[in-house]
Amino acid sequence: MHELSLCMSAADIIREQAQEHGITRVTDVWLEIGALADVEESALRFAFDIACRDTVAQGCTLHIDIIPAQAGAGIAAGRCP
Repeated sequence: MHELSLCMSAADIIREQAQEHGITRVTDVWLEIGALADVEESALRFAFDIACRDTVAQGCTLHIDIIPAQAGAGIAAGRCP
């Protein structure tokens, strides 16, 4: 379940940024996930709640934006996949 690993990393980033900026509570978090990332949204939400326990982001609202795949985007930009 790589969703938990993704969420643990996100929670670490949230904690670091909150500490750096003197934030004591995070109320909302936005994640952008690529459509081909093979991430199950319900598993991601479940894992995010676990990863944020006892942190400044505990109980925050998770907003997930799914970014659509674009066939040939790298080729059109002159990059080879």
